[in-house]
Amino acid sequence: MDSSASKITPTRSYNYHFNVLVIGSTGVGKTALFKHLTLESLPPVHDQTQGVSFAAIGYQLNNTQSRLQLWDISNEEENRTKLSSYYTGANGVIIMFDITDEHSFRDVSDYAKNVKELCTPGIPVVIVGNKSDLSAQRVVPENRGFSLANSFGYEYREISVAKNIGLPQLLEYLVSQMIEGKNSSLEDKAVSKEIRLNTPDKSIASSLKYNNKSRLNREETIFLNCDITDLAKDPKYPLWKIDSVITVAQIMAKISDIMKIPILVSEQVPKVFGHTVSEIKESLPAHHVLYEKTRFSMVTEEAEQFFKENKKRKNAVLYGTEAHVCIQQTCLDLLERGYMVYVLVDGITSKREGDRTVAIKRMEQAGAILTTAESVIFELLGDAKDPLFKPCLQILKTDRTNQISTL
Repeated sequence: MDSSASKITPTRSYNYHFNVLVIGSTGVGKTALFKHLTLESLPPVHDQTQGVSFAAIGYQLNNTQSRLQLWDISNEEENRTKLSSYYTGANGVIIMFDITDEHSFRDVSDYAKNVKELCTPGIPVVIVGNKSDLSAQRVVPENRGFSLANSFGYEYREISVAKNIGLPQLLEYLVSQMIEGKNSSLEDKAVSKEIRLNTPDKSIASSLKYNNKSRLNREETIFLNCDITDLAKDPKYPLWKIDSVITVAQIMAKISDIMKIPILVSEQVPKVFGHTVSEIKESLPAHHVLYEKTRFSMVTEEAEQFFKENKKRKNAVLYGTEAHVCIQQTCLDLLERGYMVYVLVDGITSKREGDRTVAIKRMEQAGAILTTAESVIFELLGDAKDPLFKPCLQILKTDRTNQISTL
């Protein structure tokens, strides 16, 4: 394959979204790898409490654009069980060691066993020996790396992050394998769909999934309504264009009812900030889950049951207040859990417009997808022949004169 046809790119339009797990002992070069790939312009986000660093990059292979979300999880034993979801959500894995450090090489076997146990079978896994430029200090011969990789059925590569040796080829291999695996999976699904569509049950045609390229679908989506409470309407506590946020929340609540999409509604310290505004509360479907919280993020112990009951739904549509506090922290927590997060830019606000703007950039940098309520709804419908199209269209006729129209 022509390596000149592959490159890291800042594009925002992607054909594929992949989660890449980067694991290995401390000091093998994972942080350096992140900094190199993000070109210092998109610094990795680190959560000390979870032991996770993550960053997102765009990658072009030939004419295909992919978004790679990179996860570097802690090697501490107490974190491995807690962070097992990162293994199960990975589309590809890089297991790194330092060719000048025997101990880091010995740790590879433990990581490889975790991958075998927890990751989806068949995903590409590459054992990578870093610091290939330090040949005089090498203590792990190349043939030992190949032998270990072969014993697990994995690919073996050697690179130097510092000198950018072998890294472009590693990325090209990994991305090409993930795309090939995704397309193979799609071919299997297409055969399955064709068989089902030849059955008398024609309703199946309206529920086809388009998640092959990380598009939204009703079966894998949840809505998160964050802290749109009474204080938001208090003139003494003005939030920028709050009317737009309330209108969007009303629309999403009604769409949740029509499409039967689970919806989680949070209230931040209601004794201080009040309860969900009446206009939204009146629009909520019977299946909504409402809870109180003190933590800024919506990902709390109180909400854990909701996420467990909807564990197969990994697309989260997020809106509410305030963008730079509760929305941003919820977004980062969800990304760390492996969710695709869709932030409704017409449905979030802050007291100061500048805080909102910076928060949006931070969330996009971390890997969130920026969109609007109407865009999400039409994507969830997919076809004007969908029986839910007309009732949803009626909801979209809601007056949105004050809708936020800027990032």
